[in-house]
Amino acid sequence: MKVELPGPKIGGTMPRVKGNAKILYGLYIGMTLVYMFLLLVGGMPLYDAVTLGFSTAGTGGFCIKNDSMIFYNSYYLQAVTTVFMILFGVNFNVFYLMFILRKPLQAFKCEEMRWYIGIILASSVLIAFNIRDDFSSFLVAFHHASFQVGSIITSTGFCTQDFSLWPQFSQVIC
Repeated sequence: MKVELPGPKIGGTMPRVKGNAKILYGLYIGMTLVYMFLLLVGGMPLYDAVTLGFSTAGTGGFCIKNDSMIFYNSYYLQAVTTVFMILFGVNFNVFYLMFILRKPLQAFKCEEMRWYIGIILASSVLIAFNIRDDFSSFLVAFHHASFQVGSIITSTGFCTQDFSLWPQFSQVIC
């Protein structure tokens, strides 16, 4: 079974699939609860936070508002969602290395993780430079670019902007 698993090779994992599943589900549920809590702290109603929490965790893209994340008009909520979309897109073996086996350096040596983060950062920076004139500052442009890149790379499907109006270069990168 170990040969068939994608992602970083983990030495010393529990020999039982049931034990590994419990740990991974625990991480998944814990991250979802933390995300929901942070949404509540940002002023999102409980129902919205729960719905959005499960949708983001499953990278399903379901938002109960027609305007997606634009509806909330909150950079805080959008930033928290950006971080958690990206986190939920990470192979959970990486989290296993970091939090269970306590080998964060080995997790960051994972080629899949480096490429994933590198592609997100490079794409976000390139798009932010390309759309910076449409926003009040480079930071705001980077905020929207990173949200869209995180949303698309994880297939979550949320939006903070109508990125079909962005320049062709940004659309291609996204």
